[in-house]
Amino acid sequence: MQEIRLKRMNHPDLVFNGDLVASVDDQRMTASIHTRLQLSLYKTAVGRFILALALHHFPSSEPKTFHGALAFDSFATIRDFLASEDGRALSDTAGQLLERTGHAPRSAMRAPTRMHQRSGHV
Repeated sequence: MQEIRLKRMNHPDLVFNGDLVASVDDQRMTASIHTRLQLSLYKTAVGRFILALALHHFPSSEPKTFHGALAFDSFATIRDFLASEDGRALSDTAGQLLERTGHAPRSAMRAPTRMHQRSGHV
């Protein structure tokens, strides 16, 4: 296990001990915008999962990057999030991520827990 530090928008960095389980990098281009979505899945020392994302927008002017992290109790809660309205935008890329872990998306019952701890520690 190693110490991992993840950037988050409008929150302190999320710092925890854990390991990288899988990552995926998806790039898309249109005539005027290039986007890059990087998803990483970590397993923490306490057995939870952190889904980290970095979304890079490269329009013709002023590139922007957005960072976020969500905490989940199990693969089932990750799949449930991806099936929800909030998670559908990530579902294709995150589906690739979960396939790499052997836990491809399918229906699940429980909702995820959003990670917004003030201390930034799991």
